[in-house]
Amino acid sequence: MTIQLYRWSSEDQIDQLKEYLARNGPSTSTILGFLLQTGLYPSVDPIVPEIWTSHSDPLNTNDVVVWIVDRGKCSLRTLVSSKIHLDKAPMDHENVIKARAGEFNFDKPLFLHEKDEALYQLSLHVYESVLRHFFSRNYTLDDEIKLEEAGLLWTPVFRKLLDMELLSNCFIFVRQASLPLPPIQLPEGASMDRLHTKEDVMLTRNRNKILFDADYIQDGCHLSSGIRIDGQLAANAFTHRDMLVGALHVLPGYRRRGFAEMILSDICRQYIGFFKHHLPTDTALDHLYFTACVETYNNVSASFFTKSGWINFGLGTQWIVGHRKAQQL
Repeated sequence: MTIQLYRWSSEDQIDQLKEYLARNGPSTSTILGFLLQTGLYPSVDPIVPEIWTSHSDPLNTNDVVVWIVDRGKCSLRTLVSSKIHLDKAPMDHENVIKARAGEFNFDKPLFLHEKDEALYQLSLHVYESVLRHFFSRNYTLDDEIKLEEAGLLWTPVFRKLLDMELLSNCFIFVRQASLPLPPIQLPEGASMDRLHTKEDVMLTRNRNKILFDADYIQDGCHLSSGIRIDGQLAANAFTHRDMLVGALHVLPGYRRRGFAEMILSDICRQYIGFFKHHLPTDTALDHLYFTACVETYNNVSASFFTKSGWINFGLGTQWIVGHRKAQQL
């Protein structure tokens, strides 16, 4: 298979890509969020990425197309166009459980329908060929490659090409942006606003499972929400660089009062405003989605999003680092 990559990084091309991503959610939601936020906040992504595509006319083809968003410093995000269909295709339940546990040696196909399985196998082949080509021209064996928000569907490819370490394995939960948001009814004495002080930033950072850099949290607070009671930040959430809901936390003494639901509703209201400001006015909310990721071991958070009307979508995602395998040279 002959591979050629085409640079897709002019302002006009990126605008076209954003429109394509906005029409094809929720599989494209995180990479859309990443592109919409790039350059707006210094620590969210200070480097304007280079974008590559495996097709000369990627928006007007039925071929499987691979997009690579190269952030520099060996950090990549990718999108395989067929994922838009495959995320919605029915899968074998037993194999889904195995795949989410890291097992991809199936006794039967992952997808229930033959055409979907054939598309998946073709996509694996195309994706492997494109990544092999890109890696061979850009990285040495000593380079630590970071793949951010890399779909679990493509784990067989990553294992072929990389000596990899799994950093995080997550469910993806989504909610259509056009659905009405639950009302926010704060109790007496409570107030809600964005996280804006240094104390807010540090509290949000320290309450999260991962201790992100404080500058990263501060930038993520441009889309954030907090409920305050008697001056105390009782509940909070902020936004990751790819518009994933992050650090949703309610202090133990304030739980079971609906604060998490109110925080989520407020964050989503802000997302709608952000979409309207940064996308063409004719972009339909029916195609846009709010997105959150939940570690596969976090049953409490997964249950919360399900009860809040969010859908566990697709196979899931992961963050990985790794070095090229020696045989790939």
